[in-house]
Amino acid sequence: MQLQEQSEETLNPLTSPTTNCLGQPRSAVWDYFLYVKLTNKSVCQIESCQIQVSRKFTTNLKRHLEKKHNEEFLKVERAEQQSESKKEKKRNSNISSKVKNDNRQRTLDHLMKKITIKETEV
Repeated sequence: MQLQEQSEETLNPLTSPTTNCLGQPRSAVWDYFLYVKLTNKSVCQIESCQIQVSRKFTTNLKRHLEKKHNEEFLKVERAEQQSESKKEKKRNSNISSKVKNDNRQRTLDHLMKKITIKETEV
């Protein structure tokens, strides 16, 4: 029974995060590394590299890719740019939606004022 209650990370000390600490999607850099919880190191999984990078900070991992595996580094950079572009589109969409809702509310408020004025005149 206890075994089922344990998280996957506890059961498997070799993990690649699927989300960051804020619950946001993980970085594309994790396609090339495996985090070893017991040693607190991230191991490069490219070819026979097997370099161990301290901790699991993506900046350190990207730096390793940039210095040793430039092609993979460029893939990570492109993936992050695409992700940022999607986030920007979503932000713009939310702003646009908020502006539309504000305009609708102003129109409704304006109509309510007209009705109120007409009722007081009668």
